[in-house]
Amino acid sequence: MLRKRSGYISFRIVDRKTDQSHIYNHYDKLSSKQHTQIATKPDFIWQFCQKIKSEYADRDISIYVNCKNAINEKKHLIFIDPEYDMAKAEWNYFTHNEWILLHEPDKVFLKE
Repeated sequence: MLRKRSGYISFRIVDRKTDQSHIYNHYDKLSSKQHTQIATKPDFIWQFCQKIKSEYADRDISIYVNCKNAINEKKHLIFIDPEYDMAKAEWNYFTHNEWILLHEPDKVFLKE
């Protein structure tokens, strides 16, 4: 194995009309294999956000993701921009997605 990835994730749903928010329970929606992979794979995250968006199709919502990853058991770093509305996110297969945060190997950029 060249690298080991680990991470954790939570999804916050915000109703834009009432400004009320709640944490989405993704544990009931995913298999155990999917649950171990969703926090480390951006395409899984995007697809799951699309599923959440379709569940709330009758409401005007925003989806915010709190996701941190660690590679090779190093420090967990923010992987997905927590201020980006994933309900509006698009998936670019061949270019960088702006909601995925990049980290230089020797520098750590953490949002406060």
